[in-house]
Amino acid sequence: MKLKLEPIWGYGWSNASRAFEVPAAFELDTVAALPDGSGRLLSVLGQVHEPNHPLSGFWVRLTARHVEDTGYYVLEAFAEQPELKHPRDARGPGQIHPKVTGFVRGACRATNGLATVSRELKDAWEIHEGRVRAVGDAPLIDDLLKNKLVEVRKGNWAILYRHQETGEFWDLTYPEGEMQGGGPRRLRVVTNPDDWIPYPEERPSRR
Repeated sequence: MKLKLEPIWGYGWSNASRAFEVPAAFELDTVAALPDGSGRLLSVLGQVHEPNHPLSGFWVRLTARHVEDTGYYVLEAFAEQPELKHPRDARGPGQIHPKVTGFVRGACRATNGLATVSRELKDAWEIHEGRVRAVGDAPLIDDLLKNKLVEVRKGNWAILYRHQETGEFWDLTYPEGEMQGGGPRRLRVVTNPDDWIPYPEERPSRR
């Protein structure tokens, strides 16, 4: 999903060594987002793929500038993929230092379709040098499982988690469980954890 953003001066733009002019508007190809209860996106992670744009090729993380929903975000651009952070944690110890910082304005809400990007993640398997490895959304799934999700209960080759920051429930399942080793993972938001059914249809048996 693409998110249209308008850079603004704010407190200025910098590439860590010098200030430079506010860049032109651009579209962010989002890979993950952290919404609050109202659908406002508190933090967004994605990449810019626009030739000749100064942010092209960078990983971009947006964090809400204000407590109220003003539509203004702090922009940080990285050479390597950073973690998706809640605004209060974005500048904590041990963080990767951004290559570019600035400010943008945009209608960042889950209702514009971004929720479908961040609220269901899937990895995929590929053969690399004779071994199977997980790709696709695997880094995001691993980050959530390691740093954000707390196990609530599990059963039938599925685990139900609660997000420590948002309170949302997520489940980890294996839709292609008939594959050797269980198959790729799927991590998605569960809207009704009390009636949690990880596999609505009967699961194929594992090998």
